[in-house]
Amino acid sequence: MAKRETRYHHYLWHNIREGWNRFSNTSQEALRTLGWAPPRPGRSYDKDGVSSAIPDNGSGEDFLYMHRQMIAKAKDILKKNKESYQLTSWSSIPAPNNLNYPVPPAYNITGNPSLTSYANHRKTDIYYYDTMQSMAKFLKDPVNLRNMTLGQLGARIEVGVHSWMHMRWSGASSYGYRPTNKSAIPAKFDKKWDDPRYNWMGDTYASHLNPYFWKLHGWVDDRIEDWRKANNLTSIIWNGTWTGGPMSSFSSILKKQNTKANLRVPSDSHEAAHAEHDGEIGDVMEQALQILLQEQSKEVSFADEVNINLDSETSDNAKPKKTSKPKSKLNQRQRSLCRSRVHGRKN
Repeated sequence: MAKRETRYHHYLWHNIREGWNRFSNTSQEALRTLGWAPPRPGRSYDKDGVSSAIPDNGSGEDFLYMHRQMIAKAKDILKKNKESYQLTSWSSIPAPNNLNYPVPPAYNITGNPSLTSYANHRKTDIYYYDTMQSMAKFLKDPVNLRNMTLGQLGARIEVGVHSWMHMRWSGASSYGYRPTNKSAIPAKFDKKWDDPRYNWMGDTYASHLNPYFWKLHGWVDDRIEDWRKANNLTSIIWNGTWTGGPMSSFSSILKKQNTKANLRVPSDSHEAAHAEHDGEIGDVMEQALQILLQEQSKEVSFADEVNINLDSETSDNAKPKKTSKPKSKLNQRQRSLCRSRVHGRKN
């Protein structure tokens, strides 16, 4: 799971899906030619660039399905390698002071004051009791589950409790933080970030290397079964099954596609370096990454990519009801910039 190919795939899936509706037509067409066009984008954007979840297009179902496949893949790897470690989910979201799953202390994310504030606010006891606990109860209530589609359930989880758990159980990275600002683009995917020790929960390039990732996504996956039972279904007929584009190298096919779509092939030293990483990354994902980086470079903030699906606390899709929790110190614009995928650094 620490291989560059897997890291790229997780990163691209989240960030392309999250940013799709603000990409240029040229970039969208190029990604479509590569097979990396999400059929159901995860976010919409207003004229000020503030994003919100799309609850009714089925993107939430893609979120649930893709991560279910990740869990299955991880279990298969463990089985093939005859590992004794077992992936198990949280039966409930661990309460404060849980000795088995302690919340890492508050910390500073270098260069990211807004994301630091976002993460540390979610580590507080009051946030757990006033927000996370009430949401978890809402998402397990059969009455509520019978009144939403699987896609709506997935969208609500993704932008809400899933994102909250990622940052609540994130901790200071002893290995550092992968750059996200425009000036650091060449360093974003340096080989150093492929080290298994880089497993920060706030980065879609790294979070799946963290044991907490599998605990919380196991909890998320269990909500699918709650929904199935609440709706008296014997099995689930999936409609949202987008797990991303091709992972392999299709050089001969891409030559034709490049000619047809006039796609830019990596030429300068930085791009060429990407195309040589131990032969692990195919042409498709390399070109998709370059297109994504071009779009991210247009952002004016450090949060040009969001590492985790950060929520807007004012979003009706994230909250079951109003609560008495204290207001976040982040304004709406800051939350949106954080959202533009950490699970990149809110993907």
